[in-house]
Amino acid sequence: MQTPTGEPTAAGALERARRWLQEHRNEPYSLAATARAAATSPRTLLRWFAQVHGQTPLDYLHGLRVAQAQALLQTTYLTVEAVAQQCGYGDVGSFRRIFARVAGVTPGAYRQRFRLRTSRRQWTGMPG
Repeated sequence: MQTPTGEPTAAGALERARRWLQEHRNEPYSLAATARAAATSPRTLLRWFAQVHGQTPLDYLHGLRVAQAQALLQTTYLTVEAVAQQCGYGDVGSFRRIFARVAGVTPGAYRQRFRLRTSRRQWTGMPG
């Protein structure tokens, strides 16, 4: 594969960027830090990432965070606010908007659809 300028892409650079985003998904997003991890410029990273993955690094990161949030909403009784915090979102409103855009439903509706089938007392091991 080649870049738009005809230079070969460094597949390793994109993989490093993707892995860095996975490992730092709970931290504030930084295109510059992601590009440094990939050993390329931010502009080149954006161009390559979109060409190979069909989305920006930020959209990829949102996908990772929403997948993590879906797992937490399905398997825990954490509040939506706590889930947002654990997934790297400081603002719950932003989390709700992004979650709805990526998952197609709000976090509350998602939890309702996939909630645990036992009561909280049973789930935590407390006597019923």
